[in-house]
Amino acid sequence: MKKILPHIVTIISIFFGNCYAQNLVPNPSFEEYNNCPPTLQDSDFSDIKNWFSPTLNQLYYLNTCATSISHKVPINAIGNCIPRTGNAYSGILISANRSDSNTLYGTTNYASNKLSSPLLADSVYRVSFYVSLAEGNPVTTLYRQIGAISSIGVYFNTTKLKFTTEDTIPLIPQVLNPSWRFLDDTLGWMNIKGYYRAIGGEQFITIGNTTSYVNTIFKIVKIIDTSRFLTSCYYIDDVSLTPVSLQPTNKDTSMCDGDSILWNKRADFNSCIWNDGDTSSNRYVKQAGTYFITNISGNVSITDTITIVTLSNNNNYTPSYCNGQTLTLQAATAQSYRWNTLTTAPSILVNQPGTYWVKRSNAGCSVTDTFRVTQYPLPNLNHLTDTVVCFEEGAQLTLTVGNFKQQLWQPMGDTTASILIQTPQQITVTVTVTDSNTCIATKSILIGNSCSDFVFIPNAFSPNDDGLNDVFKPITRELEFYELTIVNRWGQILFTTQNIEEGWDGKNASAGVYIAHLTYKVKGKKEQKTLQSITLLR
Repeated sequence: MKKILPHIVTIISIFFGNCYAQNLVPNPSFEEYNNCPPTLQDSDFSDIKNWFSPTLNQLYYLNTCATSISHKVPINAIGNCIPRTGNAYSGILISANRSDSNTLYGTTNYASNKLSSPLLADSVYRVSFYVSLAEGNPVTTLYRQIGAISSIGVYFNTTKLKFTTEDTIPLIPQVLNPSWRFLDDTLGWMNIKGYYRAIGGEQFITIGNTTSYVNTIFKIVKIIDTSRFLTSCYYIDDVSLTPVSLQPTNKDTSMCDGDSILWNKRADFNSCIWNDGDTSSNRYVKQAGTYFITNISGNVSITDTITIVTLSNNNNYTPSYCNGQTLTLQAATAQSYRWNTLTTAPSILVNQPGTYWVKRSNAGCSVTDTFRVTQYPLPNLNHLTDTVVCFEEGAQLTLTVGNFKQQLWQPMGDTTASILIQTPQQITVTVTVTDSNTCIATKSILIGNSCSDFVFIPNAFSPNDDGLNDVFKPITRELEFYELTIVNRWGQILFTTQNIEEGWDGKNASAGVYIAHLTYKVKGKKEQKTLQSITLLR
């Protein structure tokens, strides 16, 4: 195999329907407000339009318009962060500490919003928002031990949440950041995304950590003061919820033999499972075949299919055909073809033996396949000739074809290698044979009955190249002289010969009646002349 370009093909199957659908989350980047935040807001009221806290804890709001350094953007009481969009963002807090009884306790807050319209039953929605870990502010005494968590998610419900607690609220999020992915980036924004299939009627969205403090895993990112409690505080920006139409993909692709294709799960799905049970997010496919991957996000799953065709190594073929036939040489699947006959089609038609080759190109590589074509001769039936037999004297005629795989005699229907003829009438016997190369030959033998003479003249023939009575020729035996002349009804000579093996093919004559003049001499007898009408059939 010749590689035109070394390569690895990468396929990432992503399909979003309604990519520009309306965002159902009002005020998604926290730009709209009633009052620029002077201080931390309480849980019943927020200066951020549409957003509220479902617990007793405060919902952080930070904006460039703030007069207090604690709520300023980009530098504020909990860190330094440039908004992903616009001039503002919100913040949620997850903190933990040990009390005097050495029991782990903590506090958290959430960001809730009423959607612009209820969700439709069995419809699929794409949820996305961005978080950034606040790294703390060395000037303030807040947030002196910074930890990252992974358990931030989204919860949808039909009614407005209201909890009289500062603790974690008992919710099971429908969309959740993967447990293996700690949200530890303090310099940029991290996207949490997924899909949700609605039950119907959901009107509220809540973002936060719903894992209890005992079960929340913290990854230490920064320590300023070990005497202060452990904190995870996240900025939030660009929250979106849009309806989508997810469609399965069915891809056909090809690769060179020995190469591989990297296939990934869909980017917005948290997990997947392959048709062989593997749960890797991506894998190298090295063999031709059909593969399935089911992408999973919460209660939404969709299965994609890929069929891979391998451009195999150089192939050598030895096809054959029978003389008088044609043979189709078919190349294997590829994107382009070039034969040594200069044809660029996937196949060519040949009627000569020899060596043919085709260069197939696909997926940046090419191979050359060779066809060494053999032509087999047709079965030989030349020993079977028209003949005259005197059946009235009790003569018999045995016809034998030889050693063939199959044979069929008509009109008898016999399938034996030999047949016995003993009829007193003129008869045409046709035999069809098949040899070991599956080549087929057909021969018709005219058998005349004549006891008074050494010549039998047929009265009709049909020159239509069907192999049956195509040539007019008297059947003779033991002649010293022979001359055949064919004339039409006006006496014009159409054919003449003194060759006993030569007959009239009648190809240039129309259907009708003609006259055969035959002059012959049998050894020891006088010369004879005979005249007979013959019918040419079309």
